[in-house]
Amino acid sequence: MPKVHALLVGIDTYRLPHLNLRGCVNDVKLAERLLRDRVAPEDLVIEKRCDEQATRAGIIEAFRSHLGGLGADDIALFWYSGHGSTGPLPEEIWYAESAGMCQTMVCHDSRAGVPDLYDKELAILAYEVVSTGATLVTILDACHSRSAMRDGLPPDLTPRFAPRLETPPELRDLLPELITDATDPSRPVPGAQLPRHVAFSACDEWELANERPFPDGWHGVFTEALGHALARLGRDATYRQVLNYARCRVEGRLLRQIPNLEAIGDLADREVFGGALRPRAARVTMR
Repeated sequence: MPKVHALLVGIDTYRLPHLNLRGCVNDVKLAERLLRDRVAPEDLVIEKRCDEQATRAGIIEAFRSHLGGLGADDIALFWYSGHGSTGPLPEEIWYAESAGMCQTMVCHDSRAGVPDLYDKELAILAYEVVSTGATLVTILDACHSRSAMRDGLPPDLTPRFAPRLETPPELRDLLPELITDATDPSRPVPGAQLPRHVAFSACDEWELANERPFPDGWHGVFTEALGHALARLGRDATYRQVLNYARCRVEGRLLRQIPNLEAIGDLADREVFGGALRPRAARVTMR
């Protein structure tokens, strides 16, 4: 059984109070329970960053210290529940995104003198993990909707989307590797899908990820569905099977939120946090 190192981030309380959410810390508690039910204690190490601990610097430091340097058979899990958004990149690093706009995660101290965490920076952190041979699983219960259309949402739904940034951050405030990677052809362009990376997202890029009340409190709709899928499908379920189950559960509640899974090769058909390959059943054509 591989070792599982998990970094769980949930942000309900932001330095800017108008951004506050209600279900993200509950998501972290649910994720921790799921992991402890699924992974033996001796194979599991969990680090949590919630609310004021989930600063930009704190998330980056925890990612590198807790998920970095793992072995080839190990699994690194990064779970983020909070606001997503979009924002422009400084001109000097437009090479990383042809549109000049980038998806972001809104940290506890973001927009209070501190930048969001850009997905190009997350890609650098992800590369550092998979380059050791470990498998990285990211679960993002947030949204980066390009449309940001909230009209017609029921009153008990709250989208996890912060307003788009209009001004790029100062280059000196971002990870310096964004500059150095531009001169190193051996490293992938930040944002390219990496080998050994399983990426779950709560919705498509044009949609909103929502949270709502459940019997045990507020949760992200996607997180609740993942928890239900993992509990019902058993320990030998694959990433693909879990995504399909969770997607049906989410779509049964919301017409405009479709969870996604990205993985290269056969990763999607490996056991969740296990690694064993479970080939997909052959399709049968009925006549």
